[in-house]
Amino acid sequence: MPLIKEENIDNSVIVGVWHCLESLSELEADYFLPLLDQEELNKTKIRKRKIEKFITRVLVKSLLEKHFSTEYQGLNKLSSGKPVLENYNFEVSISHCEQYIAAMISNKSKAGIDIQNINEKLKIVAPRIFSKEEILQIGGDDLLLARAWSAKEAMFKWWGRGDIDFSECMQVEAATLQSNGVLNAFFKKDDFFAS
Repeated sequence: MPLIKEENIDNSVIVGVWHCLESLSELEADYFLPLLDQEELNKTKIRKRKIEKFITRVLVKSLLEKHFSTEYQGLNKLSSGKPVLENYNFEVSISHCEQYIAAMISNKSKAGIDIQNINEKLKIVAPRIFSKEEILQIGGDDLLLARAWSAKEAMFKWWGRGDIDFSECMQVEAATLQSNGVLNAFFKKDDFFAS
């Protein structure tokens, strides 16, 4: 099991990252998933996507059972695409990027996680995602761009309802980025505000 990172944030939030190296046949031999998950996997025709979905469920199952002593009963999706645990009121957020899958589970608060590669695509879409002020703060720093992008994606997942203008509703202060990845960010949608 290539669970490469597991972090208990504050006894109510757990994060895990999995390096995907297994084949589908290895996963099917090593892990059993509930019927709900098996049905979802059977609908998935693209092999790479099926492996991602399988590992996502194994990762969430592992984190839930180990850190919350709660039996995993499956992963479902809301119409917005937000993942939800079957029969539990925990918050779940998932991200995948190439050979890595990250999951965050919280039993007390909303959850949002994102992992990102540094690539040219980010530079191309940055003007649609970031305000002019944010772009000035980021400058030409590719790592800072990827981290700011991930912060916005995590906020989007935390919001969980869609209908967001990334450049208007979410602001990141890239200049505040600390070595541990923490930065100041603000979210405003209609009359709702969070920082």
